[in-house]
Amino acid sequence: MLETQKKAAELMKSGESSLKTGLFKWNPNYLEATPKFMQASEMFENIGEYAAAIKCYEKLALCCEKRDDLNAAADAYQKVGFLTLNFKKDPQAAYQCLTKAVNLFKIHGNTLKAQEMLKKLGKRCFDQGYEELGVRIYQDILDEVFEGENYGTGAEVITEYVNFLIDKGKFPEAIDAYSRHIKYLLSVKKYEHLVARAWLGIICIHIVMGEHYIAEDKLTLFGSQISKPMSSDEYRAVLNLTDAIHKGDEVLFAKTLKQPIFGQIEAALLKRLKKYVIPKKEMAKKEDPLFGNVETRKKQKEEKKTEAKPTAPLEEEKVPKGTEEAKTVVRKDEEEKAAPAVPANPDQKAEGEVKPEEPKPAEAEKDFGGAFT
Repeated sequence: MLETQKKAAELMKSGESSLKTGLFKWNPNYLEATPKFMQASEMFENIGEYAAAIKCYEKLALCCEKRDDLNAAADAYQKVGFLTLNFKKDPQAAYQCLTKAVNLFKIHGNTLKAQEMLKKLGKRCFDQGYEELGVRIYQDILDEVFEGENYGTGAEVITEYVNFLIDKGKFPEAIDAYSRHIKYLLSVKKYEHLVARAWLGIICIHIVMGEHYIAEDKLTLFGSQISKPMSSDEYRAVLNLTDAIHKGDEVLFAKTLKQPIFGQIEAALLKRLKKYVIPKKEMAKKEDPLFGNVETRKKQKEEKKTEAKPTAPLEEEKVPKGTEEAKTVVRKDEEEKAAPAVPANPDQKAEGEVKPEEPKPAEAEKDFGGAFT
């Protein structure tokens, strides 16, 4: 190991000497320095001297660029990027190095290799806990894939990316990836079976999340975007799943998941569907998700209409017309007898009424001229 380290250090020093300029050497000798840095970087990496290896790979990338060997320069930057991620634990610096590699691969016309390198970096970011950067990298890959000309060579990355997102519970990001895929497929008017597959994934994610009402709305949109819904295995599978949830039928739900179509969806999604617990039938009725096949939904609508009909008012007790009028006359007579008659003139006595006597004024004392005094 010590000998390897010593030899690698000598090669690195010799390479740096080849790049120096002086009075009699006006230009760096990149051709001479390239193999020295290449050999030194590999030796340092093998013995675990990663800091020295990164330095040599950076020098190698510079030499290759100056010689217009862009493919070799991209490889060197790729080495720098992964060593920076693994050794320095600096994902942002690693991403910058790999971005240089991607650009060089594209200039050289090797787009497929650039995609593979980014996929590798994104996976390592996910494995090492740099999930935010991993999502960013895969978003960049999808931007490339959905340009059209790169779709044929990079479509498989969509499944890899979505599978990771579902496994990590990043459901909104997974739905967004599915939606972008559907939008692209509808724009090119091709691969209708992949449109159906993506819709199956979206609705299954909403089921896993417990958002049954959203799944029902998406089912309607799903049926409108494919030509023959009832002939689609994906559409029928979704109908069976939603019908099982509405009925609270765990047996039907488990049986549906055994259909061949579910062997073609993401493994992480199928795993979560198998662990999904169907809500009790009473709870499903309270939520009123309107699940089920076409016949079930029609039956539900008819039941709702029946429940919504207003109850007819109770019929009033019918009384013969003559009897009612007679009762009214009797009541009026009784009321007149009971109530005292009010005379038109306030001073006039009412009939049968005895008017109390008003007290007479006291007579004035007679003056007898004081005869009894």
